Amino acid sequence: LATAEEAEDDLALANAYLNLSNIYRRIRSWEQALETAQTAYILYHDLGYSNLLTKASITLIAIWAESGNWEEINQLSVELMQVLNTSGDVHNLSQLKNNMGISAFSQGNYNMAEAAWQEALQLNSQIQEPMELASIYNNLGMVYTQLEERETAEEMLLKAITAYQRFGDTFSWANSLDNLADLYEARDQTAAFKRTLQEAIAGLQVLKDTPHAAELLDYMQKRLANAK
Repeated sequence: LATAEEAEDDLALANAYLNLSNIYRRIRSWEQALETAQTAYILYHDLGYSNLLTKASITLIAIWAESGNWEEINQLSVELMQVLNTSGDVHNLSQLKNNMGISAFSQGNYNMAEAAWQEALQLNSQIQEPMELASIYNNLGMVYTQLEERETAEEMLLKAITAYQRFGDTFSWANSLDNLADLYEARDQTAAFKRTLQEAIAGLQVLKDTPHAAELLDYMQKRLANAK
């Protein structure tokens, strides 16, 4: 970022802001994520880089989903969908569908969320983006738990857990295990519920000093303590 500013290179500056935004998303620093994504969006817009503007737009949608800004998400998603369908941009369309599913799920629209995530899964099969695929599996596992399609939910969550473990993404791995614990709780499988939480808690210890990991760790520890 500093080098781009010194060189007065607006494209490099926009790229740096967008990358920073995605880092802030991963560490769940939402205010900084939003600020840097908006800056990147403005720069790409002014520079006329439509493809990169799309990437910034998808990042904004993901951030807004965390804070429940549904009106902004719906408006931008409609515009983006038209652009991506016309251009045939499968990668960004898959990400957009994934984020739209998150938005629908957060509002309790489980059938809509499932449809969006299934579309994202089909699109991802064309591009084979493994981290995005893991996210889609995790999300489908959550929605199938809600829809009481429990065998499918377990299948999806186990795929996500395996993928996150392979990539070394400990937080997402633990989060998917917590979602699997939700499934076992819904099934009244108490032993599996406790075992799954214990595994997640043990694995998450390496990140316990990270605020978002500490929050998840505290939540799971309380769940385990309250389990009958």
